[in-house]
Amino acid sequence: MDSVQVVKQLGQLEQQFLELNKNYEAAQNELQELKSRDNSLQKSINSLSNKSERLSTQIDSLNDLLQASSNAVSNLNKQLTEQKEELNGQISETRETTDQSVSELNEALTKNTLYWIIAVLVVGLLSVLAFVFLRKKVTDNQSSINESLANTRKELEKEAIRLDEKLVGVMETQMKIIQEERKAKPGSQNGEQDHSLALKVADEIERIEKNLERVEDQKRIKPLAKALERIRANFQANGYEIVSFLNQKYDDRMSLDVINFKTDDTLKDGERIISRVVKPQVKYNGVLIQRGQVDVSQSE
Repeated sequence: MDSVQVVKQLGQLEQQFLELNKNYEAAQNELQELKSRDNSLQKSINSLSNKSERLSTQIDSLNDLLQASSNAVSNLNKQLTEQKEELNGQISETRETTDQSVSELNEALTKNTLYWIIAVLVVGLLSVLAFVFLRKKVTDNQSSINESLANTRKELEKEAIRLDEKLVGVMETQMKIIQEERKAKPGSQNGEQDHSLALKVADEIERIEKNLERVEDQKRIKPLAKALERIRANFQANGYEIVSFLNQKYDDRMSLDVINFKTDDTLKDGERIISRVVKPQVKYNGVLIQRGQVDVSQSE
């Protein structure tokens, strides 16, 4: 092999080396851009999560207000019943008094006594009309309050669904970022993976599904429920498994952290049920990466 060929091959090798170095720098820049996008999206998730939590608090406050209003209406109905009984007693007493007066004055009925009798009857009639008017007014006010509370609750549910739909869109983007990072580092082991973003997505999935159970109009949440199914499928495709344990029987051997034990009179003796999931249990490729946090209801 002469020197010309050697120089030519060296030039080719140098060109290949420069091209490989250029591809490596491009890959580094792309990875840096993905990390920057991840930070931005993480801030968006935190912001939307805070808004959703505030909305959940508002819904809880509205439920408390609704309960207080129901109690007030019950008290008002009780007072109305008492007033009705009192008016009925007064009417009965007035009728007895009137009948007795008519019997006593029947022999010497005059024009003046007839006026008094008419006046007593008019007073009794006005009392009945006043009772009917007050009852109708109370009923109308109760219907108006219930309608107003129902409309407010529906509006809050719509706003919560809109926020969750935006959050689900962000989470789908986050899952794509996770997939791209896995492709960029295909040889990483379980212990070397950063699962913080995936765990945040898992917590949000659990929270949104819990909120959807409280929505009365199930037709309105079908698109959001479908989106959550897609995210769960994407989660599993990336090796993650979310375990909720909600409404299951509790066993001390479970890998769970119990936040609260609550008493439930409807449960049988010795029965313990997971009644609320604060954080779901998450596994990655069969390895536990987040212990679940739950509330447990038990008999006395």
